[in-house]
Amino acid sequence: MALALSQEHREDFRLDPLLNIHIHHNLADILALVMDHSTEVPSNGQQLYGNSEKASKINKSET
Repeated sequence: MALALSQEHREDFRLDPLLNIHIHHNLADILALVMDHSTEVPSNGQQLYGNSEKASKINKSET
């Protein structure tokens, strides 16, 4: 049902090309942060000390 609906309205789901570029750029930034974070997490799943500080510094520098 969902596939048929999306095929029927596929023209409605097109994005503005500039918006598409911005979305992909933002996703690439997020992926880089996630990949960087995943290398810092210990195997037992506990967060390392200071990661929240690092994330807040990154967020502040982007604004």
